[in-house]
Formats: sequence, C-alpha cells, structure tokens
Amino acid sequence: MRRLATSLAAMALAVPAVIGLSAGPAQADSCAHSAAATACWQSYGDIFTLTAGPHWIDWSTDYGRTGTCYGSTRCDENMAEGHVITYYVCSDMGTYISCSSPKNDII
Repeated sequence: MRRLATSLAAMALAVPAVIGLSAGPAQADSCAHSAAATACWQSYGDIFTLTAGPHWIDWSTDYGRTGTCYGSTRCDENMAEGHVITYYVCSDMGTYISCSSPKNDII
C-alpha cells in the first residue's frame, strides 16, 4: 500500500510537466492610461512598461522613494516588497499635458 501511495504521488508531480502546464509569462498587476499612453506596473521584477512616444511615468512609494521613468519603454526598478506604489502616466500632447489618474498597487 505504501508503494502504491508513493507511486501515485510521483505521478501527480509528473503530470503537469508532461502535459505542459507552467506558470506562464508575467502579467501586469495594473495599468494607467492617459490620452495617448499606457503605463503598466508588474510587481514581479518591479518593472514599468510604457508605450513609446513623448510619455513618462511619475511614481512614489509609501516609504518615501520617488522617480520618473522616461525615454524608455521599460523601466526596471528595485523596490522594497510589501509596500504601496502610486504612479501615473503623462503624455505631452503638444499644446497641453494629459495625465492619468493615480494608480496604487502593492510592490
């Protein structure tokens, strides 16, 4: 009986690998939208993604860090886990600046 239980446990561990189940690619936790841009935050890796163009992200944490991400479509930050990040995306529309509402997420 013990051998059968051990064999069944081993098979249960092997089945996901055989049928190709995996965690998949990381997904954005949240996104903010301005008139012409989208910025997304991914807590796994502390990464912002931003649409190309005259756009930028301003961000701050609940422990006092602040920053701006511009000139890139991907900004890789290193932040303390378990805190709150607030961010928004802005677009230079030529005659005015359009910014999203602030977004809050967990780091």
